[in-house]
Amino acid sequence: MDYQIYQLSKLLKYISNNEEVYGIYGGLTLQLNYLLSYQVPVTLEVITNNETMWNRDVMINGRKIIVKKSRTTINKENVNAYTILELFSNINIDQYIEDKSVQREINNF
Repeated sequence: MDYQIYQLSKLLKYISNNEEVYGIYGGLTLQLNYLLSYQVPVTLEVITNNETMWNRDVMINGRKIIVKKSRTTINKENVNAYTILELFSNINIDQYIEDKSVQREINNF
């Protein structure tokens, strides 16, 4: 197995496996996905069911990953709702109101 694919699989174990979903990206990565930020984060943030501590730092391929315990169980049925709730709990609401492209991205989701 390619080393980079192996490292990516170590990260994905916090997000999903086959049909099962148990995590999402958070922080700047989540904001970047919805054009709320144009910064590419150095540190990735993952919110997952597969964590017992509220906040823990993990190093994967020399990159710092912040792994956070989810507030409630994340599964295939509620992952979209959890993602939007996480997004709105971390954004600048004025930016959402003023930026039509941000509103369009979130509405498309």
